Amino acid sequence: MQMRLKGKLFTFMLALFIFFSLCVWSYSEILFSTINEKWAERFIKKQIVFDKNRTLLPLLHEIEIIHEMIKEPALIAMALDDTNAINRQNGLAVLETYRQKFQSKSYFAAFAKSENYYFNDAKNSYAGRELQYKLSSLRSNDSWFYTVLADNKIHQINVDVDEALGNTYVWINYDVSVNDQIVGVVGTGMDFTRFVRESVGIEQEGVRNF
Repeated sequence: MQMRLKGKLFTFMLALFIFFSLCVWSYSEILFSTINEKWAERFIKKQIVFDKNRTLLPLLHEIEIIHEMIKEPALIAMALDDTNAINRQNGLAVLETYRQKFQSKSYFAAFAKSENYYFNDAKNSYAGRELQYKLSSLRSNDSWFYTVLADNKIHQINVDVDEALGNTYVWINYDVSVNDQIVGVVGTGMDFTRFVRESVGIEQEGVRNF
């Protein structure tokens, strides 16, 4: 009789132990799953902020340089009248100085009055012939310029192919204004492939960015 009671007690205690073990195991699984989800969510949010800042940082740096450049009196004089040889010479000298500060070592400038478009690249390929062509509202590839003149945005960032130059760039357009009137648009173009590779194309272990 006593042995049967001990057997039943042992069986009961074993069943109770197994039951509580299963409860602890189930709770632990739920707890670990919740913790993993919360940590994953926090990691994803931080990764998004990190990638956003990493992407914007080079653009913000270029915008700061352009913002400084548009205050140059020589550039403003060129924007108002680039048909004047002295204005053009002094303005191009300013553009050349700031070209060296840009990441891509390139610039562009387009002026409302003359509709002239100027450009030079990192190799200084267009030295002495920075004037590339005359813009036209009738040409679809030039529509960006007239759109910028018409809107109220100080600057724009976009990806576009310049068919005349045969390059794909991340373009930063910045207004040149005199007495609240836009007289030109200047900026720089960052090579699209290089920009993607250096900003969002960095490989990180355990991270796959879209």
